[in-house]
Amino acid sequence: MKPTNAEEKGCNPISSDCVIWQGPDIECINLCKGDTVSDVVFKLATELCNLIETFSLDNYDLTCLNLGDCGPDDFQALLQILIERICDCCGIDPGPDGPTVEGCPDCVVSIAPCFYYTGPQGDTITTMQLTDYVTTIGNSICTLIGQIATINQTLINHENRIEALEQAGEPDIVLPRVTPVCVVNPGVATDMDIVLAALEQQFCELIGATGSPISLFGAVAQQCQALSQGPQLGGTGGTMANIPGWEANSNNLSSAINNIWLTICDVRAAIQNIQLNCCPTECSGVLVTMTAALLDPTSLRLYFTGTIPAGFAECASAGTTFTITDGNGAFITSVVPVVNNMNNAAGFAIDLTGSPLNTSTNLTITASSFCLTTATGSQCQSVLNYVITSTALCPPVTVTPAQTSVAYDFSWNGGAATLIVELWDSTQSSIIASQSTGVGGISPVSGTFLSLTGGTQYYVRLVIDINGVQTPCSYVPATTLAEPCNPATGMSANLIIT
Repeated sequence: MKPTNAEEKGCNPISSDCVIWQGPDIECINLCKGDTVSDVVFKLATELCNLIETFSLDNYDLTCLNLGDCGPDDFQALLQILIERICDCCGIDPGPDGPTVEGCPDCVVSIAPCFYYTGPQGDTITTMQLTDYVTTIGNSICTLIGQIATINQTLINHENRIEALEQAGEPDIVLPRVTPVCVVNPGVATDMDIVLAALEQQFCELIGATGSPISLFGAVAQQCQALSQGPQLGGTGGTMANIPGWEANSNNLSSAINNIWLTICDVRAAIQNIQLNCCPTECSGVLVTMTAALLDPTSLRLYFTGTIPAGFAECASAGTTFTITDGNGAFITSVVPVVNNMNNAAGFAIDLTGSPLNTSTNLTITASSFCLTTATGSQCQSVLNYVITSTALCPPVTVTPAQTSVAYDFSWNGGAATLIVELWDSTQSSIIASQSTGVGGISPVSGTFLSLTGGTQYYVRLVIDINGVQTPCSYVPATTLAEPCNPATGMSANLIIT
């Protein structure tokens, strides 16, 4: 700007460009301390023009307000129309005197944590209008009053029922009935208290016969020290631990009895060796034991073990005559060279094809006059006898091998018996485990042998025990599934290009 008195004499002409703003910075119009008066006036004028443009009604489309010819004349009238429309849409009644006075009850207050709620944006709302808060509290109180009334009714009901129970007499308790297998009335449904009394009596008798568990463990602990590392007495197989089936960690009755029998057999073998090689005289040196097995309905094998001193021969050069009789009285005879088949693991085979024998019954094999003689004329005679128990009662046993287990099941159609299922090794020379089940009649039987080795041959055999007479059934092969071959991990390869 140029002063109007720039040409008059006696005046001090100062241009607006030479006057600066000494006030503070005004950021909203970008005015800084030190700007010239010309800059200040320009910036103020620019902001004024912007405001005039902003508040000009020509810049707004008011069609949606549906005002017709009654539109506002200025921006203040437009604001008043918008306020009235907002109040109308939101149901706000400004009252006859305009807006309500600020403050409670129309105020925002903090609410108790139990009234917190989640807003539309997922945030936790912790405040409410006082009037809304009071309404919410009132509704909650009404709900509590209704719930308390319901609780009171429930308490009255419970009080009445408890009083009725207290005044009632002793209830009549009907004990359930169970079907025992081996006590009281096997196979007959019996009152539970009777079965329990019988079980207690037999348990007491069992403890009296076997001793308490503490006594049994004490007896097990009496086994010879370091017996597993001791040498065998009846053979050259090394230590006792090398005997097939030996249990090195014998800590219960079954394992102790297992080792006792193996030890007894070892001692017997040693004594027999002494008898045979030390001082046998004539017939006292003869020891022959016969067993037999029916491999199938037409195949019978006789096995002879023991010792016949040198110089002995059978009285009949062809052998000894054996009579084989079935349970119906039918019989056949067969001449067997016993001396030539001593300790023959394959045994002596007798073909029963076409014979009158009923092999589904017990077979009795007898040599009524087993005779040996020496060159000096001495003779030794004895009777050999063996009974093959009929396996007609043997049910078909189904085995289901898994990777580390073998399951079995069969149906028992006989009477009361103890059914023993044995798991044998691949050579059928050692029992790995056994499971016993008492039955009182027709019953399904199933079980599982666990902790086995994958991809290994086993045999399952059922032994039927009726009144102490055991009938072994045929071996059933069972091979556990092989362990899966997992994919290799952590492998790397180097490609060398030459």
